[in-house]
Amino acid sequence: MIYRLLTMGLVLSWGAVQAADNSASAARAFCDSGKLAKGAEIAVFRGCLGCHTVDSKRIGPSYQEIAKKYPHTPEVVAQLAKKIRDGGKGNWGELSMPANPVSEAEAQTLAEWVLSLDEPPARYSSNP
Repeated sequence: MIYRLLTMGLVLSWGAVQAADNSASAARAFCDSGKLAKGAEIAVFRGCLGCHTVDSKRIGPSYQEIAKKYPHTPEVVAQLAKKIRDGGKGNWGELSMPANPVSEAEAQTLAEWVLSLDEPPARYSSNP
C-alpha cells in the first residue's frame, strides 16, 4: 500500500514538473531580452508556473488573463507586485494565492512581465 502511494505521488509530481516545464518554455519564448526576460526567469525560478501558465488557466488565472484584466500603469504594477508578495483572495474566485518569497524588486519585475503579456504572439502558445 505504501509503495502504491509513493508511486502515485511520484507520477503526480512528474506530471506537475512536465506541465511546469512546458509552461516555462512558453514563458521564456515571450521574452527576448532585458527586464521582460528577467520576469520570465523569476517566474520559472520561484515556482510561479506551478499555479499559473502564460495562456491557460491552471490553479490560478493565466498571465494573459491577468494582463487583459488590468491596465499596464505604474499604479497597477505596484498593486500587482504587492499581491505577488503578500498573496490575496477574491480577485479570481474563492481560491487564494499564498504569499510568495520574492523580493520587492523581483515582484516588481514579475508584475511588469505579466502585464506585458496582454497580446502575445499566437505562435508561442503553451497548449499544443
